[in-house]
Amino acid sequence: MSKRKRKRNRPKMSRHAQKNRSREDAKMHLPAHERYGFDYGVLPRIVLVGDLDFPRLWNRAACVAMCYTVIPQIGVRSDVPVAGMGFKDYEAAKKLFERFKSWMNPPCDETALSIAFISDPKDGDYFLHMGANPQQVVRRMLGNGAENDYFPVNISCFLVKKFRLSAYFQTFRRLATGKEILVCPVQAPSEIQGPDMTSVTLAIDPEDMGLQEGFFKRDVRFLDKALLATDTIEYRMTEISSTDKSTFDSKSSAPLPTPEEVAHLRRRQMKRFFPVTIARLPYNQSFKQARESLQSKYAEWQIIQAACNLYARGNWPELGMGEKVNMQGIYEKLRNHAQSSTEDAPLSFAYEVQQMEDQIVSDIAYLHSYVCTALSGDAQSELRNRGYL
Repeated sequence: MSKRKRKRNRPKMSRHAQKNRSREDAKMHLPAHERYGFDYGVLPRIVLVGDLDFPRLWNRAACVAMCYTVIPQIGVRSDVPVAGMGFKDYEAAKKLFERFKSWMNPPCDETALSIAFISDPKDGDYFLHMGANPQQVVRRMLGNGAENDYFPVNISCFLVKKFRLSAYFQTFRRLATGKEILVCPVQAPSEIQGPDMTSVTLAIDPEDMGLQEGFFKRDVRFLDKALLATDTIEYRMTEISSTDKSTFDSKSSAPLPTPEEVAHLRRRQMKRFFPVTIARLPYNQSFKQARESLQSKYAEWQIIQAACNLYARGNWPELGMGEKVNMQGIYEKLRNHAQSSTEDAPLSFAYEVQQMEDQIVSDIAYLHSYVCTALSGDAQSELRNRGYL
């Protein structure tokens, strides 16, 4: 992703409240600390809606069978395992596979679509499990590297289809494990009206195999249900009564980072986003005066982080002033802009003691809401007791 130099900052951030709030801001109704505060030691949670056409096209195409074979030669590839999905509506199936391949376009790759075959010998079944890779969804919607800057919440649609475990599938698993597989749509023969859970040998016209519509995957997984953790989406979706099911996976919370992990990420992100600001803060007279007033109450990193947040708010006034303050939006701006070594605004930016302390308090509240599940009345004391301050 190309980086653009930031615009020069205004010398001082205005406190004037803007009267007109956008419809988006009006709908958000975010708590004050979520709009004003930000801590670079924790990844922002972000909700992205998955591809709603994926399950719709799947249902319309009506997968009724899996077809397995090995093709001796495809281009420069030899002995290619082929997993064909037999669909009743072949035109809808082609659109479905076009959608899959669009997920894999740069900056994403073939891992954008997760495919797994899950065997369950106990019940004599196996499952086709498919869905969008959560990290790649973030990358596809927000750009390269975004999967490392956000914790995605509620973003991925998955589907599962159950088939009867057969010798055909077991042979295919043995031949295809660890190899590159061609996954393609197949026009289901008229003899197959629906999944009757039996295995048959049928001749398929080569013209009915959508080799051109298919794609190669090196990361198709072959799993055993008995070995899956019960809290995984793969396991949960095998625990269904029907043979065909889709759902949106929901991740309600991020793994709680340790104080050491938070401190490490904060140092890394601050150096990444504010190298020039941090280098020039010691030469800003208003910052030096504010720091002297606050250093008995707050840690040095808290003061510097607050100064950087105020500077960023002044840098993007449309996101940083009045009732429209949106630190999440500013974070996205920071990700896509690089500071210039000639940027001299940090030297003249005007800091006020009360303004600095208000920002520190908001930053504390933001971190507190992220790492403390049982919120107390004193965020600073609780964070200090847990080692985060």
